[in-house]
Amino acid sequence: MIACIDGLTGFPKALETVFPKTQVQLCIVHMVRNSVAFVPWQQRKQVCADLKTIYSAATESEAEFNLELFAEKWDKQYPLNRFAILFEDRLHV
Repeated sequence: MIACIDGLTGFPKALETVFPKTQVQLCIVHMVRNSVAFVPWQQRKQVCADLKTIYSAATESEAEFNLELFAEKWDKQYPLNRFAILFEDRLHV
């Protein structure tokens, strides 16, 4: 079973207790919304377009490549790179 959740605290643990073989993923809509909360309005459209190349990639290797491009472009402006952290976790679910 795969559960797509919105990041509620404790929910993944509750699912795994009842359904131990469940794979839990963060919903892509919530992931993007949380990510762009730290981006000024003037850049959100561009950041979202760049994020889309990651989560809409046809293969994992393409997603990883797009993640690297994204990091190269945005790391200077956002040194903590919350985007890469979120998507790196998602790539290996």
